[in-house]
Amino acid sequence: MKNLSIVIITKNEEQNIAKCLDSIKDLSDDIIVVDSGSEDDTENICKKYNLTFVFNEFEDYSSQKNFGNNLAVNNYILSIDADEVLSLELKRSIIELDFDEDSNIAYSNNRLNFHCGKPIKHGGWYPDKKIRIWNKNYGRWEGKIHEELLFA
Repeated sequence: MKNLSIVIITKNEEQNIAKCLDSIKDLSDDIIVVDSGSEDDTENICKKYNLTFVFNEFEDYSSQKNFGNNLAVNNYILSIDADEVLSLELKRSIIELDFDEDSNIAYSNNRLNFHCGKPIKHGGWYPDKKIRIWNKNYGRWEGKIHEELLFA
């Protein structure tokens, strides 16, 4: 697989995690799920996939994500939320990227948000551009609630 690690943080995501993992499972051999004490079937669902499932006491979102990044084998990280699913178009774009080069340290994509099962494409909600892939040697998560990537 590509030189890409994938980090997902979870707690009680049994309703979402399988769809998320199905959308990313063929992008990396290094998928890390950092769980903060799920009391549902999240762990058992994750164990059906080829990934690393670890518990880490929740302090804040940035700490959880950075904990996972530190476990990642590869320098390039794809950070995805457990309730997110990659489109086929985005997966194809990721496959075409060359993660051996340091010329680009971060890649962003447009995110389509849904509310009550309906896409929101107005009011500044789309395109909701987010950096989701970056070289962990240059950036880390900061912020307690609304975390953001900061680059050195």
